[in-house]
Amino acid sequence: MAPGQRLTLDGLFQRWELIAEAREEIKEDWLRVDGAGSVRGSGDFAIALRLGAGGGMEEGGGVDGKEGVQWRHGVLSEAEIRRLVRTVEHERLYLVTDVPEHPLVVAVRDLGAEVVSGAVMDDFRCIHSFQKVALCQSTFHWWAAFLGAAREIYFPRCDRGVWGHPEPAVLAHEPGHYGIDLRVDEERYIYDW
Repeated sequence: MAPGQRLTLDGLFQRWELIAEAREEIKEDWLRVDGAGSVRGSGDFAIALRLGAGGGMEEGGGVDGKEGVQWRHGVLSEAEIRRLVRTVEHERLYLVTDVPEHPLVVAVRDLGAEVVSGAVMDDFRCIHSFQKVALCQSTFHWWAAFLGAAREIYFPRCDRGVWGHPEPAVLAHEPGHYGIDLRVDEERYIYDW
């Protein structure tokens, strides 16, 4: 980006079908990530966890054995993280997160992952550099993987959260996030893991 230009990486209301025809142009020309660094080796695997703004936890009925805390629906669960670690062939594991001391990150420390947490664009550049990445329901992470070097993108489950309703809203009282469908028809996207 040129000095003085602004880039908005936030934005929940995105629909894949609106940009699918321009996928190659978007990948090649839409965003140049300055200082992205080299592409990480194929033995490295990143699990992206957006746990703060737009992702963290809410007070409520307790999930994952945590009384009084409900993990936001779009974040990967501890069981899903452990399943990915068992399933995806890798040598080095990384957790890229905006909240390194979050209880979910603490709960999976035994996996021996290197926890990476930086400024927003640092995290974007990091995810952008991996050849293997697993996403939670974050459009920020979606763009980093889509525009990056990833040859394997483990897509989050779409049975919950804001990506759980890919059909547009029909009734006026339905939530505004209905209609978000960011499933990509490329071989590098892995949906059933």
